[in-house]
Amino acid sequence: MSTLTRPNRKTVIFRQIARNLASRPGIVGSLLAVQLAGIVIALTSSGVSDYNSYSGMNINTQFFNTDVIFVLTLAWAFLAPLYLTGRDSFEADMIFATDRMSRHAGNIAYMALLVLAGSLTAVLASTACLLFPVLGGTPVIPLRLGDWGLAGYALVLLTVLLSYSLLAAGAGYLLGTLLGLSRLLVIVFFLLALIVLGIMDNAGLLLLGDVGRFLFGNDQPGILLIKAVAVSAVLFAAAALISNRQEAGA
Repeated sequence: MSTLTRPNRKTVIFRQIARNLASRPGIVGSLLAVQLAGIVIALTSSGVSDYNSYSGMNINTQFFNTDVIFVLTLAWAFLAPLYLTGRDSFEADMIFATDRMSRHAGNIAYMALLVLAGSLTAVLASTACLLFPVLGGTPVIPLRLGDWGLAGYALVLLTVLLSYSLLAAGAGYLLGTLLGLSRLLVIVFFLLALIVLGIMDNAGLLLLGDVGRFLFGNDQPGILLIKAVAVSAVLFAAAALISNRQEAGA
């Protein structure tokens, strides 16, 4: 006599994460591709300036700007969830997931892991680009990095980039869910937002500014990360609830 056992939700979520890592290499590959492109752009678009001192010494200064790596990583964090929330992904996920909430929890945890890994590799790549001239023996003007040195500088970058990447991923996941519900509805919401912003008076604009400063205007990276985790959790939860309503009624 045989019996069927239903796996618990925790096991299903871990299986969903493992399946995403194994069966969707394109998401990880796209992250590596955009960051590699950012490294190439950062190294090939460096600025150069020459200065001739009164003593006849010629000073050649080369500037490296690695912001493009962070920008491309943020763009990836916003676009990657659009694939996870698509209809094809949903049909493939439900073959293995026992319910929709387990599917969402697994996908959200998967995105959170990739966002953390992507933020870490972006910071490492940025730091490597800044140190690249040292490998060639070029004299370098050291940065003033404070008491914590390069490690503290990298930690601050990681915290800030992780915060904005989580927000981008949450927004992308919610947008993808809304697109799955109705593309027309997304267009209507966008037009309504433009209309509201167009007719909003100064008090309303100031209120939006206050909200923006509350979310992103803090000087402490740790507090910014806490706010980003809370806001992105709300975005992910809203997407899961909306998706459940849409799929249950389909």
